Amino acid sequence: MKRDGSVWANIDWITFGLYLIIMLFGWLVVFAVQYGPESNQLFDFSAIHGRQLIWIILSLVFGAIILIFDSEFFPGFAWIIYGLIMVLLVIVMVFAREVNGARSWLEIGPMKIQPSEFAKYATALALAKYLSIPGISMKDLRARLGAMAVLGLPMGLIILQGDMGSALVFLSFLFVLYREGFSIALVLVGAYVTALFVLSLVVPPAILHSIIAALVFIIAYVVLQRSLRKNRLPTIYLLLLLAGGLSILVIFALSTHSVVGTAVLSLVFLAALFLATNFLRKERQWVLIPALVFVGSLFFGFFLLDFVFSDLLEEHQQERILTLVGQSNDRDATYNVDQSKMTIASGGFLGKGYLEGTFTRYGHVPEQQTDFIFCTIGEEFGFLGSFLFLMAYLALLVRTVLLAERQRSPFSRDFAYGVAGLFFVQIAINIGMTIGLVPVIGIPLPFVSYGGSSVLAFSVLVFTMLRLDADRLMALR
Repeated sequence: MKRDGSVWANIDWITFGLYLIIMLFGWLVVFAVQYGPESNQLFDFSAIHGRQLIWIILSLVFGAIILIFDSEFFPGFAWIIYGLIMVLLVIVMVFAREVNGARSWLEIGPMKIQPSEFAKYATALALAKYLSIPGISMKDLRARLGAMAVLGLPMGLIILQGDMGSALVFLSFLFVLYREGFSIALVLVGAYVTALFVLSLVVPPAILHSIIAALVFIIAYVVLQRSLRKNRLPTIYLLLLLAGGLSILVIFALSTHSVVGTAVLSLVFLAALFLATNFLRKERQWVLIPALVFVGSLFFGFFLLDFVFSDLLEEHQQERILTLVGQSNDRDATYNVDQSKMTIASGGFLGKGYLEGTFTRYGHVPEQQTDFIFCTIGEEFGFLGSFLFLMAYLALLVRTVLLAERQRSPFSRDFAYGVAGLFFVQIAINIGMTIGLVPVIGIPLPFVSYGGSSVLAFSVLVFTMLRLDADRLMALR
């Protein structure tokens, strides 16, 4: 059944209003960054705030065109759009000029386009299309692998471009998978991997591997207890404790000899588990869980972490991460963040007033119009203004989730959740960068940071969501 009236009557104007308010506010903040004796005209199209306004107008034009499209266009052409953007990522990776160690920008005359921003839109469409295929269930291993492949392809291409920061944003689509029934174990694995990564940077190898052993034997205890609800055998727990203690001792002794240590520890642990399975003839499958976790953790700790940190991350990114976890005192690596925090703190509770920010006016923070634009808001509008600004973002996020939950179409619901995930992750990372909570990885603040690709890509996401929502009472797609 189709809703009465035109698409314009069925648009969620609350979401559109929040989007427009945030974007126009962002434009004024970009002007504040650029404001000075040589750039004091609001509609100076030769300055960055003037170019930002052009991108805002283009975004609204594209948005109006999207609203005219039939809502069936988006699921119908999802794979085509995804394929075209993947080809564009390959072209950029091969032919683009390298800037700051990455090949991310496609230069078309005077314009520079960043295809990785539009890859977020294409991936949101493709993932929603895949998950809405009849018979696809996140309880099925093949379906889970297919969904991860849809996410992994753009991530891999963007990593090969040298833009690790943009690639990490695609992990936000895990929210969509979780909403569609992916196991909570995925979240736990992510937290476990993150903890291993951080620990590998701040503790000696012996302690790290001891922590791994302790965690795995806790898992073993819980798993075996579950398998022996009726017939609990204390001997098994004793064996596990002995094996755990022995493994920890071997870890301390051999942790500096990575390959040898890995082999010996794996054999010791698996031998202990083999002995335990003699008491669990009908429950041996449960023992495989801690065994796989243990061996996988050692492999991750010895080999994969070093590869990710040393080979995938640029030198300046490595230094920023080491500084964040207190393992480096390089002032050059912390300069941007230190200046950003000083700028935010100088605003106090009420701020210095619009266009009155002294740190902002005299360029104390590099890249303030892009990665560190939030510190301008903190200086000129203070704690109160920053809080209200974040409440506007929160309102947009909540509204997006509400739109997602009221959809009858699985495609529309999953697409809207993809939009919400992207908003949340980029906002959290960008603001976390400016206040020193996460490493600086070059993530723009949606609708606020200067950059045409970001503004246009996020606008297309919002308008597509609004178009799908306008036809939410149609037959299921």
